[in-house]
Amino acid sequence: MAASYSIDRLLAFIKRAKHAVAVKVNANVSASLIETCISLVEAGLAVELLLNKSTTAVLEDNPFLLGKCLQLIKKGAAIFLIPPDEGDRIYECIIDFAEIHDIYDENVISYQEEDHLAELQNRVYDFQGLKVEPFLVEQGDILINLQLSERTVLKGDSAKVSWEVDSADRIVIQGIGDVGPYGSKNLKFQRSTIIKIGAYNARQSQVRALKVWVSEELKITYDIGFMSKQSHEYYSLVQAENYPHAYGVSLGNTIRFSWEAADADEIKILPFDIKTKKGEHTFSPTESMIIEIRAQIQERVLKRKITLLVFPIPVFKDKLVPLLTNIDSHDPFPIPDDLQNKLGLHARSMLRNEEKRYDKLRENILKHHKRIQSKKINFKRVNSFLFSAIKRAHSRKSGVVDILQSIQDYYNNPRYGN
Repeated sequence: MAASYSIDRLLAFIKRAKHAVAVKVNANVSASLIETCISLVEAGLAVELLLNKSTTAVLEDNPFLLGKCLQLIKKGAAIFLIPPDEGDRIYECIIDFAEIHDIYDENVISYQEEDHLAELQNRVYDFQGLKVEPFLVEQGDILINLQLSERTVLKGDSAKVSWEVDSADRIVIQGIGDVGPYGSKNLKFQRSTIIKIGAYNARQSQVRALKVWVSEELKITYDIGFMSKQSHEYYSLVQAENYPHAYGVSLGNTIRFSWEAADADEIKILPFDIKTKKGEHTFSPTESMIIEIRAQIQERVLKRKITLLVFPIPVFKDKLVPLLTNIDSHDPFPIPDDLQNKLGLHARSMLRNEEKRYDKLRENILKHHKRIQSKKINFKRVNSFLFSAIKRAHSRKSGVVDILQSIQDYYNNPRYGN
């Protein structure tokens, strides 16, 4: 009766999952559990079973059940072996990374995300950190390694998703699309998100999932800016459009950085090694750097990284196009020889190893130069055209686009600099 109670409760829990299920089994595996998991992976869920090593002998002596396990793996689930679990817990299951259920002979202890977030997150981290041994993996089977740089981020911050997949013909990450077998991508999160990856070949499918939690319980505010050498006034660089927290300043500027994280239990500002929850720090950077605010709350560490670019970057040491006067506005705007030379010099510097892209870019600038007729060469228009073309060429590389946008903003805004 007790065994029936525990498996019935387990099946009731996992059947209501919508995205992902992970089950640690500390008893003999039942056919009903395997069959239910098969139906879940057929519906597109990520399923993981962790089996007690001591129970595998019974499983291997049962050809029917062993065949069901092989079928489950081929359809997309993963089965791992783990050392025996201490205590009398029969099952531990995680449903959609939002609830955990510890199932015993005659009772269940549950943790829901909305009531026990810290406990649930720690349990999920412990579960994912277990040393496991793949079970029934054959040569040529799909192997997936999915990793996150941060498990919990602040709203609007980013985390790097990295993946390695062997033996797959096609790989798809939900929300990203088709990807190669090895790669990474920085994603910005506004809400807690389950990231799911699917890999497929002619004889097998595999699906895995991880969750990034977005914390709104801790507010970290900051401001960063510089003192103008000419006016001696302070200019803040922080604007909503600067996300994800990247700013540009000129070499030699005095930078003022202030912050507040009143709700944090502990705080540390790197690389300055400052540990106050509220404060201000002045410094003069000699090179680009990352400022990291590490805040601890309820045994969890949240990080906010701020990128500070120090100009001039050699490629953009001079503006791409000088301002010229006395151009006849009635005639099509001619591209002067010295302008062509400057365009060639800077574009080649930016695209050193991409000559074909450079040639096409320069051709388009010359082809469409009539668009920028005026009494003066309109620097902003030509500069914007050039930046737009480069950003389109790197549209799949979010980090490159962010840097280019920051550089463009720097040169278009006269307050950035000395």
